Amino acid sequence: MFANSVESVLSRAMSDAAFADLLCRGSRQCARATFGEAEEETALARTSLGIVYKFAGEFDKPEALCAQALAALIALHGEANSWVATIYHNIGGLAHARGKFAGGEPPARKAWEINRQLPGEDHPTAMADAAAYAGVLDGLGHYEESEPVYHGALALFEQMYGPEHYQVAVNLNNPANLRFPRGDPAQAEALFRRALAVKEKTLGVDHPDMALTANNLGPLLHAQGRDEAARALLTRAQGGDRVTPGRGASEDGHGARKPGAVEKKQPPEIP
Repeated sequence: MFANSVESVLSRAMSDAAFADLLCRGSRQCARATFGEAEEETALARTSLGIVYKFAGEFDKPEALCAQALAALIALHGEANSWVATIYHNIGGLAHARGKFAGGEPPARKAWEINRQLPGEDHPTAMADAAAYAGVLDGLGHYEESEPVYHGALALFEQMYGPEHYQVAVNLNNPANLRFPRGDPAQAEALFRRALAVKEKTLGVDHPDMALTANNLGPLLHAQGRDEAARALLTRAQGGDRVTPGRGASEDGHGARKPGAVEKKQPPEIP
């Protein structure tokens, strides 16, 4: 009850971090007083507070809160539990956001393994975990492993949501990032442009998330000597001063999932 009410208000409170922090602290205290330190509602309230800290860029606090919540939920339910998988997913996302890919690989893999068994491989939650795990493999440089996982998640998202869904755009960006350094710039550009078209349609041209894909396509155009096209693209995405050669950033797929949520926000992050 407490976790569900906190999550419904939390989604509206993210534009006001101070209010969200106060809200989640109060919920955590109330849950501890009502249910006890080791109970499920207290663990879920910890996760909500960790999400707020992650939004504020304070990574040490949510890591500690997620670790406490994970220990409590495993003690209550064992590892084969959807809430346990959610905490593993979020721990992997925190590691990805900090560039600690080696530390993020075990929890990201664990979340995917659990949800492949529970709701099933074709469920949106398992698909989201697959994409998040591929992002960690990508960060580790395991491109041969990450690319088929990216494409598998992309195919499932397209089948479930259709070709013009936000999650499809996220999962177009990531294999595009792999195609360019592996000698296929034409395919990379086609995937990036499709991702941009889907994002523009679903989010609008002025949405800040447009810049991530634009800033990935920009260096590709720059490397081909197409500087005018790169500048026009990045100026449109309000990032024209960031045209630099090199590989683009992956979208981590780790929208911090709220306990019990079917799918995550995306990309990149908690929530």
